[in-house]
Amino acid sequence: MRAAGVLAAAAVAVALGGAVAHAGPGADAIRARLDAELGAELGVVELEVPRALDRARGDVVVSWARAPKVGWARVEVTVGAGKRQVTGRVRVELARRRPVVVARRALVAGAVVAAGDVAIEPRAARGDDGALELDPAALVGQQVVAAVAAGAIVTDAAVALPPPVARGAEVSVVVRRGGVTVTAQAALEHEARIGASVAVRVAATRRVLRGRLADRATVIVDARAP
Repeated sequence: MRAAGVLAAAAVAVALGGAVAHAGPGADAIRARLDAELGAELGVVELEVPRALDRARGDVVVSWARAPKVGWARVEVTVGAGKRQVTGRVRVELARRRPVVVARRALVAGAVVAAGDVAIEPRAARGDDGALELDPAALVGQQVVAAVAAGAIVTDAAVALPPPVARGAEVSVVVRRGGVTVTAQAALEHEARIGASVAVRVAATRRVLRGRLADRATVIVDARAP
């Protein structure tokens, strides 16, 4: 069995061109440089680094063959200088940054999420990875079903959540603007979880508004004054 495992690992290494998944300090430094150059819109979600670059130490220089965009790309990277300089290509997957829930401290399976355990931060996340885009308060009191490392994105597979509210469900939409509050009846335009951003269609005007699903029957819209 061990020999089979070694052969499988070797096959993976060959398939990746001798690369390893984002793992060591060298890969950490490369990822940090890539993220710094990408700015606020895009970020790294997956990184495959040649072993020589992963072991190299020193300043990191990145050369983009074309403008970064969502998806996979190959990027030339140089680490170090002089005789210790190592140059190679890394394979990187980029995604748009969006506000998602992250663990402020390690979450242990079986524990209950407490206030301060989670927060919203802009992170690079795929659209289908289950990253939660909720008000962190909506998670307080929910059970952790899969451990989450401190600083990691919290997904819908990690926390036991109530089922989402169905599309078309009738809700009260509360619009707040300055010191004025207006309430109307509306329906959800799509299913959503409590704490998530949601679009609603107001029954009386057919106008579509976007707000936060505060509970299973209420959507809060904070409108800015002109």
